[in-house]
Amino acid sequence: MVYQCQPAGCFVEKGFSLMKKVVVFMMSLCLMASMALSAAAIPYGGATGHLDKYHYEPYMYPTWAGDAVFQELTVFYVDGDGNTQGGVLLYKPDSMISVRSFDLKTEYKEGEDYVMTDKGIALTENTSIPVMPRSAYCNEADLSYSHQLNDGNGGALITDNNVLPKYYLAISYTTSDTYTGTIPQSELDRLTKVKAKLENKEPVTIAVLGDSITVGYTTSGLNDPSYRVNGEQITCVVNFAPYMPTWPKLLCEALKTAYGYDDITVVNWGVGGSNTIMDCIHDMVDRVISSEPDLVTIGFGMNEYWCPANQHGDRIEGIMDTILASVPKAEFVLLSSMLPNMMAYEKNNMQLSSFETEYYNIQKNRTDLNIAVAPLNTVYCHALGIKGDFALVGGNQNHPNDFSVRLYAQTVAAVLGAYDTPILSFNASTQGEVGKALNVALKHYTQADSLTWSVVEGALPDGITLTDGVLTGTPTAAGTYTFTVKAQNGTRSDTRIMEVKITDDEAANTSAPTTGNHPSSGASSKSNLPLILTAVGATLAVVLTAVVSSIVVKKATKTQQSK
Repeated sequence: MVYQCQPAGCFVEKGFSLMKKVVVFMMSLCLMASMALSAAAIPYGGATGHLDKYHYEPYMYPTWAGDAVFQELTVFYVDGDGNTQGGVLLYKPDSMISVRSFDLKTEYKEGEDYVMTDKGIALTENTSIPVMPRSAYCNEADLSYSHQLNDGNGGALITDNNVLPKYYLAISYTTSDTYTGTIPQSELDRLTKVKAKLENKEPVTIAVLGDSITVGYTTSGLNDPSYRVNGEQITCVVNFAPYMPTWPKLLCEALKTAYGYDDITVVNWGVGGSNTIMDCIHDMVDRVISSEPDLVTIGFGMNEYWCPANQHGDRIEGIMDTILASVPKAEFVLLSSMLPNMMAYEKNNMQLSSFETEYYNIQKNRTDLNIAVAPLNTVYCHALGIKGDFALVGGNQNHPNDFSVRLYAQTVAAVLGAYDTPILSFNASTQGEVGKALNVALKHYTQADSLTWSVVEGALPDGITLTDGVLTGTPTAAGTYTFTVKAQNGTRSDTRIMEVKITDDEAANTSAPTTGNHPSSGASSKSNLPLILTAVGATLAVVLTAVVSSIVVKKATKTQQSK
């Protein structure tokens, strides 16, 4: 959140210098206390303070991990019947961390602009959150365009890349709900050569082949060279806040982070408007071959969604065979596609989910190839069933918005084992008391079967042990203990510093029986923040009342003198 203190210069009357200092000091205390309270509410420490601009860690924290979701997109819009819809989130929120505009520059206020609901957020009567009118996404006068809205009210879908970002909300929140969709699992064991290189930290080149979704169309940070279907070289530009990278770039960063080295290269050979039927596919495959990749991800489908799955699968096999003939070391990831905006596409002619099933058939039957399948279609359809089309599509038609781009990157990263590397997300501090049992599970996320836990620096409190990610035992000595926890899966690990404060109420009461507010007493073992806020607020109210009263008296005196 953004906090602004009123400058001391607003008190223009002489003789108020001491009062000004007191007021500014009190407001500063309020600011620090509020910031401490806000920071404590964020369970994923890597995201603290990273809510006003793009940062890798919260954006690639897996959506299915729970605990917290960062910058999830939603939108409010007016439907064909004149009703306001939207504001739905993947999980039931427990608390709001931040609700911002898509560019992250404007933060909206809970209670003033929105209220939290079981499904997400709802607008207040006097909200400043924009609502997308039907005229922004529907041309009611156009009855000729093929993509007519199928809500029964008529009109053509308006496809404009600049429309939805005006209305998107980026919402960060905590949740205790469990992900109910299918979680993509690591298939790295199927890619034996790539697995060996990643684990041995050897150079790896990944070529991504696909259509405009692979290029990154409608991704806010897109500003990359590409090709047209006729072979013309171009630069594709979106490039507006929050400037999130395309999914291949996010994938590259995820792999570098997970495997702990930088010699991983992702080369993007996507071409907007392409499919596996067009002649341009031959040039595209030649470019892939020229990069001599260790791994090729193949992500077509959106521009041939109507094609029978077996025919599409035959062409995918042909692409792999052609690449393998020139690059024998190549292994493959078959990436299924999201759906277009189903508010304007015929469901009975949509084969994209069948393509994913066909990829698994190819994986099963082509034992001569090393193939993994990235089930993006399954992940996307789960989100679609909860959130609806407008909250997931970019450009309002058949490209992913920034949130769906993250689903692409996270799904491929999971298949390549990136989330087998543990992510420690527990709060950085906790408290206990001498003689009272302590049991604190250290929150984390991993898709590995098991982790090895250890303390690599500092020491645990006396009487406490760390077993399978849980601090347990009965503290025997008071003190503040700072140590570094390490969770490890093979050669991959994550570390996080933790502080445990152990108090001794009995000793405090014995040494200071005359007061319950002694720094060592039981009262201080709990957070004093509510007391601080109350005291500061009361003091500030008194000070401000005195200031206002003084100004009124002084002005009254001046008025009488002028008469």
